[in-house]
Formats: sequence, C-alpha cells, structure tokens
Amino acid sequence: GEGVVLPSEAEPLLEPCPWISALHDASVFDQGQGSHRKRLVVGLSARLRLYCHDRLLADAASSFILSRPHQFLCFATADARSVLKSLPLKELHNFDPLMGSDENYLLEGYEPRNVERGTRLVSILPENPMAVLQMPRGNMEGIHPRSLVLPFAMTKIDEGEYGEAFTMMRRQKVDLNLIVDIDPVRFLDSGGVEKFLDQVIPIDYLNLFIACLQNVDVTQFRYRIPDWLERRDCSIDKEDFDFGAKVNHVCKRLRTLMIEAENEGQTKGGKQVSAGHFLLPVLSTFAKESPPKLEEALSLIKDNALAVHPSSSRKPPLFGEKAQSSIQYLAFLADYELLFNTSLGMYDYELARAVARNSQMDPKVYLPFLKRLKSCPEFYGKYEVDVRLGRYEAALANLVKSAKNSENLSSIPVLNAKDLTVSIGNDFEHCMALIESHMLHRLGLELFRSDPAKSREIMLSLGNQLLEKGQAKTALAVFLAAEPPILEGARQAARKSGDWKFLFSLPSDIADENEESIDFGNRRLANEIAKEIAAE
Repeated sequence: GEGVVLPSEAEPLLEPCPWISALHDASVFDQGQGSHRKRLVVGLSARLRLYCHDRLLADAASSFILSRPHQFLCFATADARSVLKSLPLKELHNFDPLMGSDENYLLEGYEPRNVERGTRLVSILPENPMAVLQMPRGNMEGIHPRSLVLPFAMTKIDEGEYGEAFTMMRRQKVDLNLIVDIDPVRFLDSGGVEKFLDQVIPIDYLNLFIACLQNVDVTQFRYRIPDWLERRDCSIDKEDFDFGAKVNHVCKRLRTLMIEAENEGQTKGGKQVSAGHFLLPVLSTFAKESPPKLEEALSLIKDNALAVHPSSSRKPPLFGEKAQSSIQYLAFLADYELLFNTSLGMYDYELARAVARNSQMDPKVYLPFLKRLKSCPEFYGKYEVDVRLGRYEAALANLVKSAKNSENLSSIPVLNAKDLTVSIGNDFEHCMALIESHMLHRLGLELFRSDPAKSREIMLSLGNQLLEKGQAKTALAVFLAAEPPILEGARQAARKSGDWKFLFSLPSDIADENEESIDFGNRRLANEIAKEIAAE
C-alpha cells in the first residue's frame, strides 16, 4: 500500500532546518539516563545553527555528519576559526547549551581539529576513522581526526583485533603502548600476546612495537579511556598491575612465545614460521629489558650463526652475513663499545672480534689486544679481562685459580698499554697488590682461608688500611682477630683509639722479657702518651 507519514516522537527543533539527520532508535546512547527519547534528530538551519532537538549545539556550522558506526556527531564550524568538532552520541545528554559550545568539548585527546575556512564535511567512512572534507576550492581531502582514530583503535584493541589497530596507530602516530595499557593483564595472560604475534606479521612492526615500550600507563595522562566507550569487562583493576616492570613483563612474554614458535615451526594461531624468523625481535626484547640482557642476545646470535653456518665455508660463523647483520642491528639498540665489553666479559674473544669488526674501533688496537688474550692461559686471560672491565672480585678469583692451576705465563707478550696489566704474574704478591688497591680483603680471606700465613698477611694489610682511614677501633679488632694476633698493630690501634687500659694490658712481643723491663717500657710509653695529650 501507500506510505503513511506519521508525527515524529522526537522533540521539535527550535527553527526550520533544511538539513536533518536522525537515528530511529537512540536509546542505546542514553547511558542509563532514563531518557524518554527514542529518536535522535540533529538539524542544521538556514542560518547555520546546529540543533539536537531543542538544544543549540553550535551557532555557526557549515555541515555535519551523524555517524552511528563511530557513535559520533561531527560537524565543521563556519566562524572565523574553522574547526572540525566531534561529540560522542552518549555525551549529548550532558551537553549544556548555556556553557557555550567550546566548554562542551574539553575531552582530552578529542580536541577540535583546525581546518581551512569554508571547509564542508562530506562523509565519514563507516569502517575507517576517516572524515572526507570538501575544501573551498572544491577538491576533496580525507583526514583522520584524533576523535575518530582513538576510539577506533581502543575498540579494536579491546576486541583483540591487534593487527588492524596497530596499522592505524602506526600510520597516525599513536603511542603503541596503548595496545598493552588498555588491559595489560588480558594482553599478557589471556591470549593477547598470542593474537598480536599472529596478526602483526612484518618483523619491522614487531621491532617498532618493542622499541616503543615504556614503563608508563598512557591511558592515565595521554589517551584517557572515555566513560562512553563500549568495552568488555576489564580482567583486573589496573591499579594492581605493576607498570614499573611493564617493559620487562611484555619482553619476556613476547620472547618466550617467539622462541616457542620457532621451535615448533608455527605460532599458537597456526602461522608458519621458519628457524630464525623472530631473531631480530628477540634481540630487541633482550636489549629493551632493564637492565639489558646483552650477554643473552650475543649468545643467541652466536648460536644462530653456528646453526646456519655451512660446513664447507671457510669463513668463521660469526663473520657470515646474517650474524654480522644481527650484530649491526643489536649495535643500533646498544652502543658498540658496550657490546664489545660484554662479549669480552663472556670471555669469547672470537665474538668480541666479530663485534668490533663493524665498529669504529681501530683494528691496530683491538686485534693485538685480542691476540694477546688468546695467547694467555685460561684463568689468567679471564683475570686480564676482568681487570679491564672493572670486575675486580672476579679478577682476584681468576688470578687465584691461575696460581692454583700453575699456569705458565712465560709466553705472554708484555704490552705496556693503559688497558692491560703491565706486570705479569699470578703469585701471592700480585694477589695482594690487587687486594690492597681495590679493598678486596674479605674476598681474599675467603680465597686463602686454607693458608694461615697468607690470611694473616691479608689481616695485617686490612688493619693498616683501617688505621690510615682513622678507624682505629675496627683496626684493633682486626689485628686481634689474626692468628696469631698482630700485637704491634694492636698497640698502634689501641694508642690511636685512646684505649689506654687495653694498651697497657697487651703482652710483650718478647717472650722471655722480665717484669722489670715490662714496667720500664710501660712507664716510658705512658710518658710519651702524656706528652702527646698535653701537646694537643
């Protein structure tokens, strides 16, 4: 039959509006406000006034679009400063016409976007956060307003569509931390990371995501999650999540899944991957953690190089193209000198040479140095590396091992370089020099506890250093703890600490000395102390 025109249930507009847009059922946007309105009608009058029912939204608007897919009312203003404004449909009930239009748009991250004066809003794509504008010259342009991009990205992340969200966020320069921060527990523990690896395919994208990670919650200050955004229930209160360790948590979880995928040949979602496919992202996770796990990263590069190195090749495995490119990538994340020192700290001199090969280091310096280390016996070479890196406790332990293993040091060339030990030797004299220069007496006592004579000499050195620092009472305890006690040192310590009673009670060093001689010595000592006190 013929159509019938019926009166609308919507409240009337305040003046005739040639341009009208409406939603048949707007009850889903009332947010439980108990509104009796079922229809939502927005109109633009001939005088360019924009109305929503009986409310004035803007007194100078050139055009508007009511977008149900994005749940926004967008319009371009026609005043002296033309902007593109967006108002969530769920916030229309909070719009106060007496506050003025600008006061109703103070939503962080959804501020108006400046456009050319005379611009008209033509369309908003339903499946893409793009607004199509017609410029005053007639040409059409597409833009992505933040007010559309952020809810789009947040919704996609909440729905587990990480690939689509990542592509949009990367193109629009939205902080990628948002992917984790919306619900970090769901992302880490409820399948979020698995979906992310399946959907974000390019390796460069994974590296970019890892590089952008920060120990902050961007939803607290940069991209606040609006109350009107439709979301699934959060798995846990975000206040219970430790954002100070967020980067480490994400890196460990990503690395575990990527290594498992390489071992099994496919990801959890069934995407096929080859061995070494995730090598660079795994390196990124090692370098991004705090503190960086550079030793593990270099070990992974070496293991991967050995696994793919053809047996017929004469080139060393670490000098292959893939190994060198991996080292170059890791050096992009961490300084070459730091990588070189880390590889030295692993006592892997071939790896250190491979790292230094592409650095700015002078081959005339590092090649003789590495050659010297290779010529050293095992523990003495480790000792020299530890001294160079400032790991003096490890250096002392390796020097003692070198002596216990009777390593022959005669074939080691003597190089008078500032980064090498000039004096070569592993005897107790060299050990004591290291102990005294770096205050390693506690470790020295542990290493030489089976040798009473050497332990006593270390105690003597410790007591003397404490005396020099003015810690006489502590030095006194050290001298007396030696076996046998160091009486001369104890006297000096007691005298400097002012412990006169203890000083005169100390026995003489001479076993057969008679009482008369002891009394005479004590009187002379008392006179000296009295003169010193009087002089003060």
